[in-house]
Amino acid sequence: MDDGWRKSRRRSTTTLERRGRGVVDNFLFFGDALDRTFRRSPTPRRANYYRQHQHQHQLSCMCHRSSSSRLIFPSLFGLIIFSSSTLSASWTKDLADKAGAFLDSTLQMGQGMSGGGKPFGEAAAQILRNPVGSRACKGTGNDIQEVATFAAGCFWSVELSFQRVPGVLSTRVGYIGGHTPNPTYQDVCTGTTGHAEAVEIKFDPSIVSYPELLTVLWDRHDPTQKDRQGNDRGTQYRSAIFYHSLAQKEQAEASIKEDEKHRLSPIVTQVVPATTFYEAEEYHQQYLQKGGQCARKQDLTPIRCYG
Repeated sequence: MDDGWRKSRRRSTTTLERRGRGVVDNFLFFGDALDRTFRRSPTPRRANYYRQHQHQHQLSCMCHRSSSSRLIFPSLFGLIIFSSSTLSASWTKDLADKAGAFLDSTLQMGQGMSGGGKPFGEAAAQILRNPVGSRACKGTGNDIQEVATFAAGCFWSVELSFQRVPGVLSTRVGYIGGHTPNPTYQDVCTGTTGHAEAVEIKFDPSIVSYPELLTVLWDRHDPTQKDRQGNDRGTQYRSAIFYHSLAQKEQAEASIKEDEKHRLSPIVTQVVPATTFYEAEEYHQQYLQKGGQCARKQDLTPIRCYG
């Protein structure tokens, strides 16, 4: 009787282990698929851009070669494998289910980073909804015009954001804040010229104020990241405000203090005098608009960083 009970127990234990390992095998398969997702190559459209211009622009707004796929997942699955051989199958299945939920949420995060683009926050959206936007598209017919210059990472998406703001009369992207005269894009990408990728904005202050432009600036990038935005790293991607008057400097400093109240980390945006602005190559100008994204005033469509 006792011997029969022991044999029955061994058979039950073997069945539990087999079921637990089956669950683990399934999640290991999904882990491999997720790892391939994180390590995927750039999109053909983007790769074609680099072939055309032979640039070394760092990849951004994409989720690839994530360290989490190499470090988190092996440890996680190792824990599941260990539990499947030492603990009950029901406990192992519960752990595996939680691991699957983690994988699913992480995969969705990766797809979101490479997909629909960044939406506008409510404060910036209110500025874009300015009802006089149609008048700003055609110009106001007066000579009131001011200039603002901002650096906030890759200048493509920053420029398109300000193109949509009512009261902005024109934009152009370029390089500012460095020590090398007449730099090219390739020069700036080396990080040795001291320049930042920036957007120069001409605007009508009777329609949109400088502090309102600053509100849009805070919305379109993370000013708490030093010398980087996302996966774009280097001093050329620094956050900076290049002021053109003492009034702009004071407004920028006041805006930083106010916006910093709503952030967990301190703002590292530089506030420095505007120096010579070198206009970037023609193919960089209104790049995302040329790629098919809307530049119409008041448009709130999320902006994809790379067209």
